[in-house]
Amino acid sequence: IYIVPDHLVGSFGTHIDYIRRSHKREDLKRLGKHIDLWHATDQQYHLRGGDSRTVQLLTVHDLNFLREKSGLHRWRHIVQLGWRMRRSDYLTCISNYVRDDVLEHYPRLKEKPIDVIYNGIASHEDGPQQRPAFVSDDEERFFFTIGQIREKKNFQTLVPMMRHFPDHRLYICGDDHFAFAQELRRLVSEAGEGRVVMTGKIKDEEKRWLYAHAQAF
Repeated sequence: IYIVPDHLVGSFGTHIDYIRRSHKREDLKRLGKHIDLWHATDQQYHLRGGDSRTVQLLTVHDLNFLREKSGLHRWRHIVQLGWRMRRSDYLTCISNYVRDDVLEHYPRLKEKPIDVIYNGIASHEDGPQQRPAFVSDDEERFFFTIGQIREKKNFQTLVPMMRHFPDHRLYICGDDHFAFAQELRRLVSEAGEGRVVMTGKIKDEEKRWLYAHAQAF
């Protein structure tokens, strides 16, 4: 059973059931099925389904709120995550670092089954490549980095580096709708040596090409 945005109902075939994200409880009731396993794939997703016979599995991605938030907001996240983990029968973490973080800050969970399962990624070895329009030619020397343009990603540390590489360009790719992106643009203008480009989101074909041709990632 997949919980999906309304427009994706049916997209994965007719051999599974669908729950519309905007009508979760209504669709769960309509299905009228016993749920053997409920997997919450993100610790921030608050909905839980099933009954006392349902195995509850929770995947924890990070405890970033411990470093990024303070005061009441930090306390609220600590309490909410603790409650969700205690309600779960099993926990998975996306890295050993996250598992150690969980056990350090929630020592009462030491007796709960916790496994590490890394996030899967698609292989970039195969598949079509396309040189992005912002790259001048196949011989251009450049550095490549990608991710959400947020302060914690530390792209700002790369911009002043470029004064040491006068024959290279730096392409910073990724979702740039965050407020920090404007600050990074100012830094690029002031210290980017005219060779740092924020491209926004890119296509998979362009990503493969950049991985294959960058001097460094």
